[in-house]
Amino acid sequence: MNSGRLLTFLVSCALIGCGSSQITGGTTASTSPSSSPEAGRTYLSTEVTGHELVANTTISISFDTRGTLSVQAGCNSIGGSYSVVSGTLRVDALSQTEMGCAPELMSQDEWLVSLLTTDPTFTADADTLVISGPTGSITMLDKKTAQPDASVVGTRWLVDTIIQGDVASTPPQGAVGSILFGSDGALAASLGCNTGSAQFTVVGDNITIGAMATTRMACLGEAAELEKHMLAVLAGAVQFAIDADALTLTAESGAGLGLRLEQHP
Repeated sequence: MNSGRLLTFLVSCALIGCGSSQITGGTTASTSPSSSPEAGRTYLSTEVTGHELVANTTISISFDTRGTLSVQAGCNSIGGSYSVVSGTLRVDALSQTEMGCAPELMSQDEWLVSLLTTDPTFTADADTLVISGPTGSITMLDKKTAQPDASVVGTRWLVDTIIQGDVASTPPQGAVGSILFGSDGALAASLGCNTGSAQFTVVGDNITIGAMATTRMACLGEAAELEKHMLAVLAGAVQFAIDADALTLTAESGAGLGLRLEQHP
């Protein structure tokens, strides 16, 4: 995601009983992480063998250019350093958060850790990635191909997160906010109580929003709180970031909104 949000790794691999492998000297060929085809990319699972994924979960693996991978499979965040040596994935200092999840999700994490720590074969070609070991295999597709970024313009976005600095929270119950950045340069917003409209321009990853005109219904309680926050964000220069169907808007003040693409049946 762009932003596309992993937790800080807190628990060492020793606490979860997983192994790590070290690369030793020899004649095997390795590739610099920064020049590897997977570097800087995130992949999503499209097929898994050896394990039945928990319903509504997907395995996600991100590789940075410094030789670190980050993994999620519906529960904890897992990560560590990695290298690819002669078509074999080697991970080291693997660690994970320690969230309490449903037993089937915990079991899924354990299966994934086991696969990653048994020196599985590793093939990256164009947009496809395959990791295969003695306990199963994962076929993955580049996230940009599997879930292309939506367009900020011409899309109706629904507010699902209220952001104030480092603090994020869900919108007040019963208060619904939405934003449509029209292709004609007109913004239309549902503010939880009133509606608003304004002109806007997009340059790079910034949106400049003009003065907002709103209806003047008397708003109380939670609806009023959502409206106040949305109006604080939707004014002046606003930075935006899109990750698949998620949009983040951040005002210069640090106030922000997390939004999701409206889904039609």
